Amino acid sequence: MRTALVSGLAVLVLVFGPHPITAQSVVTVDIQDFAFQPHEWTIEVGAVVHWVNHDDWPHHVAAEGGKSFNSGVIAPQKDFRTTFSQVGRFSYRCGIHPTMLGLITVQGQ
Repeated sequence: MRTALVSGLAVLVLVFGPHPITAQSVVTVDIQDFAFQPHEWTIEVGAVVHWVNHDDWPHHVAAEGGKSFNSGVIAPQKDFRTTFSQVGRFSYRCGIHPTMLGLITVQGQ
C-alpha cells in the first residue's frame, strides 16, 4: 500500500509538478487589457517566447533599441514568436502603446 502511494505521488509530481523553462520550452505572454501578462519571464537559452494579442486593438512587440526582436504590428487575435539564443536581459515595449512594458531574462543552460 505504501509503495503504491509513493509511486502514485511520484507520477503526480512528474505530470503536474513544476516544469523548468528549458531550451525546448515555449512560454506565452498574453497581450490583454493593454498589458503584457505576465510582464516578466526568466527562460533558458533556446526557449521560445510566444506573444498572443487578445485585445481588440493592434499591438507591437519590440526589444528596446529594436535590435533583438521586432514583431511589426500584431493584429487582434494574431501572434508573434521569437527564439532567444543569447544570455541577457531583454526589455521590450509595445511600439503603439509605449506604457506597455515587459522583460525577458535569458539564462545559460
